[in-house]
Amino acid sequence: MGKKNHLELLCDAGEMFALLSGVSDTEKILQRCVLLVARHLDAEVCSIYLLDSRRRELVLRATKGLNPESVGVVKMRVGEGLVGKAMDTMEMILEDHASLNPDFKYFPGANEEPFECFLAIPILRGWQGIGVMVVQRLANHSFSGEEAMVLRSIASQLAVIIENARVLLSLKESESAKDGSAGKIKHVKEPVDLPRILPARIASRGIAVGRAMIAGNNPVLEMLRGNHQVKDDSPPGIRDHGVHGVSDNSLQGLNDQDKDNRSQAVNNLEKEYRLNQINALEMAIERTASQIESLEKDVSRRLPEAVSLIFGAHIMILNDKGFSVKMKEMTRNGGSALSAVVTVARKYMDLFGSSDNEYLQAKVADVEDIAIRLIENLHKGDIGGITSHENRILIARDLLPSQAVRFAMKGAAGFILAGGGGIASHAAILARSLGIPMLITDDLAILSMQGEPTVVIDAEVGNIYFNPDPKIEEQFHQRIVSEKVLDNIPEIQTLSADGVPVSLMVNINLLSELDSAIRLNAPGVGLYRSEFPFLVRNNFPSEAEQIRVYDILFSRMAGKEVTVRTLDVGGDKMLSYFENAGEANPELGLRSIRFAFRHPEIMEQQIRAILVASADAEPDTNLRIMFPMISSLDDFRKARDMVASCYEKLKASCERSNSSEAGQDSIPKNKTVVKMPQTGMMIELPSVVEIIDALAAEADFFSIGTNDFVQYMLAADRTNDRIAEYYAPHHPGVLRALNRVAKAVIAAGKDISVCGEMARESQFIPFFLGIGIRKLSVNQHFLFTAQKCINRWSIPDAQKYAQSLLAQDSVKGVERLMEISSD
Repeated sequence: MGKKNHLELLCDAGEMFALLSGVSDTEKILQRCVLLVARHLDAEVCSIYLLDSRRRELVLRATKGLNPESVGVVKMRVGEGLVGKAMDTMEMILEDHASLNPDFKYFPGANEEPFECFLAIPILRGWQGIGVMVVQRLANHSFSGEEAMVLRSIASQLAVIIENARVLLSLKESESAKDGSAGKIKHVKEPVDLPRILPARIASRGIAVGRAMIAGNNPVLEMLRGNHQVKDDSPPGIRDHGVHGVSDNSLQGLNDQDKDNRSQAVNNLEKEYRLNQINALEMAIERTASQIESLEKDVSRRLPEAVSLIFGAHIMILNDKGFSVKMKEMTRNGGSALSAVVTVARKYMDLFGSSDNEYLQAKVADVEDIAIRLIENLHKGDIGGITSHENRILIARDLLPSQAVRFAMKGAAGFILAGGGGIASHAAILARSLGIPMLITDDLAILSMQGEPTVVIDAEVGNIYFNPDPKIEEQFHQRIVSEKVLDNIPEIQTLSADGVPVSLMVNINLLSELDSAIRLNAPGVGLYRSEFPFLVRNNFPSEAEQIRVYDILFSRMAGKEVTVRTLDVGGDKMLSYFENAGEANPELGLRSIRFAFRHPEIMEQQIRAILVASADAEPDTNLRIMFPMISSLDDFRKARDMVASCYEKLKASCERSNSSEAGQDSIPKNKTVVKMPQTGMMIELPSVVEIIDALAAEADFFSIGTNDFVQYMLAADRTNDRIAEYYAPHHPGVLRALNRVAKAVIAAGKDISVCGEMARESQFIPFFLGIGIRKLSVNQHFLFTAQKCINRWSIPDAQKYAQSLLAQDSVKGVERLMEISSD
């Protein structure tokens, strides 16, 4: 791995945590940010302007170098001044003499006159602008093109912190207008008789044993939501007499000495209770902060894509003076620690939940997570009922990918979906990537189960056991232990029976799968599904967060081929935090490359992240960028041109910096310039079959996504069990179309692979070999079995098999031949 340089990310996850820790004031967090950035870029001035969405104006919220009294005072409309113009155009503004620019706006008292060298970068969360970061220097100390790139990376990395600060500031400003919350409706579930064994569909293989937990059935959560009373944990003496002394009624009939003794005893008890509550709350807050830091490090290692999902808002909310400081204040005034946590948490939940902004609404889950952890630390789990997800079997109606990540990180052993999702859903794919067993049942009654029955998930056979016999439970425990030591490691090289090499690549959904892929001798990544860092979150990942993901991907697969598919969302992969148009048929709507074309800023941000990360990859790493759902030559050219444009801008910026800043020690020399990667496309739509020759002349490589290709060829939703018989990958029309595509691409001398589910199926592997394909890409769980299947077939036999299938005109005819070949 080449040495990192000035384009490296500013902070690692631990340093980002340190930036937030120990600060109970949102404004101070922003002030830390400007001080850090100013120091990093050697700038006399750094300022953060945040967007007030309601007023459409930018407000100076933190500065180093300008008059501190200007904070909160300097405001400008979007489009006004250089800062407003940067926000309006979503473009960088770089000036050597800012005051000479006709858009410059002078603010008396800000004291920015000496700082003529000016650089402004919009702060983006996904495709939305949330503010502007500005750095300034004295005249004749210009910013370079590379420094502009550095500031863009810094702004991107700090965007999570800055957006959470903006949310909390907005919350405080609107708090006075919000008072109370609507009453909650309580739902009483009728008890149900559980079956001993319930058949279910396998979504993610494996075995898990644990007590059941219905998603949302948490007594602490019910208490936070106002459905359960707050437990009074004060001692009897205070409970009887009140927290603020002894009532007159309780002293009637006592002589003066007894009255004094009673009053003194209660006062002493009150002081001791108050001190104990204050200490308990402070210890719970410290323990919660420590747990979050520890968990953050663990998740950073296991699931880097989800770090900011869980921790960015958690730390800021926990440290916010309106949150933990308010709790301490209530406790010092005589309230119980538990009551303080619940009261403050409810206030934040109500304020966030009543917002019209979906991003703010999503913060309710963050507050719930923090409050539950605080309460568990106050009572050490003894709160009446289960609160921990550790080793639980989670049962839910549906499950978003981001929710699956949260539950997985909390230690859930297995998932059961009742009536929701399918085996091809992305929650299911995520469960497979995380190695968590998951079953799907149509029986909604289990959502109404009472208590905490022991549940066994047998996701090898497809059964759910409720309250199994202890001997059966023990057998499953033994299977879990034995299967952990069983490893089927493929050979380093994959050969057909007659010695022809075949590249058996791996599909990667999450970075946590890379270690297994390397251990299983995968020669490269045939498909990196880049949408998962988007799907497992509550907001768009910043450019810096994406760079970190690709850095890890390229470094772990150093010297190997890595194919990154650009963002493929829409259809069955909806982003929970993005406003979906409510399309009648999302599979035929704004998805995949069409989504990218509609929102080019999101795709360009992703491409820049890939290219910046690739600049530090090992030289022999073969990076390839692949576009999904291409329907025409025009689509491919447009996507390829977006990559070329990003490449040229990054290259020019580095070259300008290397030539103009040769005398400045602060700028690194001999930066490895970004390289233009190969660009290819997915074969997923029937429209490309008839124009494959033209596409083969321009694309560098192709990969057949059989899942969507079959779905669109046959107009059969692959996730709809009611029409499962119509989703037939062995349909003669599908097989002949695949053969035609393979012949055209091979004739053009271009690379072609298969990355869909057909690539792992034993009846289709010889077909692909027989039509000339020598590269397959499968999930890591199927590397061994796919290799063994390839080993059994010689190329001549595979060619005969493929020709026999292609000669069939009916689905039944193909099925008969496949049955014969499998005997």
